[in-house]
Amino acid sequence: MENFENKLNENYRNLKDILIQSIGAVNNPLTLVRIEQSVTHLIQESLSDKLGVRNRIDFNEAIKRFENHLKSSGKAESTIEQYLAEVKKFLNFLDKKQILLESTSLKVAEEYISELKIERKIKNNSLSKIVVTLKVFLKHLREVYDISIDAGRLKMPRKIDVVREVISQSETEKILCYLSNRKEKFYFENDRDMVVFKLGIFLGFRISEVIKINWEDIDLDNNTLFIHNAKGGKARKINFDDNIKDLLTKYRLETDFYKNAVVRGKCKKRITKCSLTKLINRIYKDAGVYRKGLCFHSMRHACAENLRRKGIDIHTISIFLGHADIRTTQMYLHSGDEDLKRIATVAQLP
Repeated sequence: MENFENKLNENYRNLKDILIQSIGAVNNPLTLVRIEQSVTHLIQESLSDKLGVRNRIDFNEAIKRFENHLKSSGKAESTIEQYLAEVKKFLNFLDKKQILLESTSLKVAEEYISELKIERKIKNNSLSKIVVTLKVFLKHLREVYDISIDAGRLKMPRKIDVVREVISQSETEKILCYLSNRKEKFYFENDRDMVVFKLGIFLGFRISEVIKINWEDIDLDNNTLFIHNAKGGKARKINFDDNIKDLLTKYRLETDFYKNAVVRGKCKKRITKCSLTKLINRIYKDAGVYRKGLCFHSMRHACAENLRRKGIDIHTISIFLGHADIRTTQMYLHSGDEDLKRIATVAQLP
């Protein structure tokens, strides 16, 4: 027994010397972290073998349970899709590094975030959304699988304020004029694109809401439509005027669409996010209003700003847009040159 212990100690000393020499030759801190994780992983596997414990968490099972958790929390379908997509990328990272899910630590999560920022060059604003997703997932792991990891200690990247480009009144008129006179590439294209633009610029639709809207959600008799399961899992009712009613009626008659998707591609299938993004960018360019930063969401900002200019209070605008927090609505309201000129005039009044 004594000889066995002496041999064990000698092997340990040899292993320690090898590790010290190997680690000493490494200059990259990330590589040292990986070495630490690999050694920890090997020890955990060996210990599990010796103790007969093989209680590994299956990745697919973890994803499914997380999906159920998000659904029960009332998250919107689009949010769930985004969360699951990011979690799968994180699990692929663990698999590549040969790290068990139950062995995930704060250092592992930080290394993943560092890799996203440095190697994949993901900017802070996009990275902050990923960190939020990761925090939710790690908190879920801790609650469900009793994994000892404090997700709250993950640092959020410092966000950079981005000034959203907003479509002006004159640009709105140019786009409407362009769509009214454009030569169609296929039947119903102009009215379809007019519906898309008016849903965004006058009713403040998000791109996901335009994609999901069905004819069953529209009540043409009462000039109302319902948005189900919007961002945050909320639903809201929107009223529209007779101009939009007439456009929707005309569009429905010429396409013969009475059920399911309102906005469809030329093959009459529900339009995708990618196709809709390309569609609106093409409209901006062809109408002569395109500039860097202008996107589909710019119409939603323009809608909020237009309501403000017409005297609608911020609380009502917040409800209309479906914001959970009025501070979000405040970011949609932009003061421009016209506001500053108006202040100069009002300031001189007695």
